[in-house]
Amino acid sequence: MTKLKKGKTPQVNKNNKTIPENLKKKEYRESYDELKKDIRKEQQP
Repeated sequence: MTKLKKGKTPQVNKNNKTIPENLKKKEYRESYDELKKDIRKEQQP
């Protein structure tokens, strides 16, 4: 068996394949934008 390097481990999707870096960034930006919208809605009087 091969040993994994300690430290950062790649994210794995349901098919047990690693998620490409650009896809992770896209998902992060989408969730971040949704969070900002929710915060704006809650702050409006």
